[in-house]
Amino acid sequence: MKNTKKSIVCFIMILLICVVAGCENESTSKSAVNATENLQKAVQKILPPHAQLYVSDGIGKKQSIYQTDIDQDGEKEAVVLYQNPTDNKQIHMMILKNKANHWTKIIDTSLNAYVLDYFDFIAFHKGEKESIVIGEAQTKEDANKHLEIYNMEKNNLQLIQAFDYHQFQIDDFLKNSDKELMLFDGTIGQEQTAKFYANQKGSFVLQSQVNLEAYAEHEHVITGNLSDDTKAVFVDSGVGAHSLLTEVVFMSNGKLKLLGNTSDSNYLKDIALYSKDINQDGVIEIAKTILPTAYADAATAEIPTIAEYADIDQNGNRVVNKTVYVDEGENFEIEIPTEQEKDIKITKETTSLTVQNQATNQVLYKVQWAKQKEVPQNVIVLKKAGDIVYYRDKETYVIADEAFHLLEENFN
Repeated sequence: MKNTKKSIVCFIMILLICVVAGCENESTSKSAVNATENLQKAVQKILPPHAQLYVSDGIGKKQSIYQTDIDQDGEKEAVVLYQNPTDNKQIHMMILKNKANHWTKIIDTSLNAYVLDYFDFIAFHKGEKESIVIGEAQTKEDANKHLEIYNMEKNNLQLIQAFDYHQFQIDDFLKNSDKELMLFDGTIGQEQTAKFYANQKGSFVLQSQVNLEAYAEHEHVITGNLSDDTKAVFVDSGVGAHSLLTEVVFMSNGKLKLLGNTSDSNYLKDIALYSKDINQDGVIEIAKTILPTAYADAATAEIPTIAEYADIDQNGNRVVNKTVYVDEGENFEIEIPTEQEKDIKITKETTSLTVQNQATNQVLYKVQWAKQKEVPQNVIVLKKAGDIVYYRDKETYVIADEAFHLLEENFN
């Protein structure tokens, strides 16, 4: 009986603790919501008449109101981006401080931009306060942009450094827990350069630079690892009417090194196949186009896109990760067994595609697509994208269903 009473008492105590904890969580959640609403109301009151909040067009965070402790005083400041119609929608940055639950404007500065290509807060040295990093442009199409780095000092905004650029990446390239800057600039058709800046005593110092393809138009820039764990920047650029060149830049023994040029088919391809981390392991793969035997004499428009994605190391040594047939028009890809890549033949109809071995005519895989309401019964559904269903019949194929993937980026 005593044990029963003890059990009941313990159960009641646990229940009370859970209820109290739940109340505390709910109270904390409501407090956070109230604080956000309080800030939003304060911003609306402080903004000039008819001003509109602004969201950065480029990389970095996608919001208009930020909260972060940029002066390391233990309290978060609010940083607000807005456009003012009275000065042709030039972008402004406003900083507010919270005193006794009351937001007060301490800074309101106009930026020399109508478009922000980048906006973020970055601590360049571990444990130090964050800097405000801004990429400015006059228009969305502007190739020549301006990078500015600010620090907050005693309620004042100080410009630490500024650079002109086409593209840039900030990362721990040396893997020393600090953040360095890889910057790409120059004039297309004359000279283009990759520059590496290390952060020394609060400012960026140029360490090394290397020339890139002068006529390349940089389209896609991504940072990731080489197969030997070296941090690198992969630059995919348009050259000529249709070709794409991949250039890879990285630091080695204190100098910036370059892999990739227009005379190397491992880096130059006749279609826009961007570098990407295809298996989410941090290593970036580079695409190379393959010409199957069946298309040796075909017109360019008739050649299907067969791409090898390979890891590379500092010396350019390649290890093929996977080979795929890419169908940009229908937004999917099919992994191809590497040993059959040269013998592949693709037959495409209006709503179906067949992968065959050219030498034996063996059907390796067949996929079809239709609107949801038009899909036949007794088929195997592979993927769905909106109203479109990709499916196959119940035949057994050499290529497994796991080899079929949607090009998810095309649906975003």
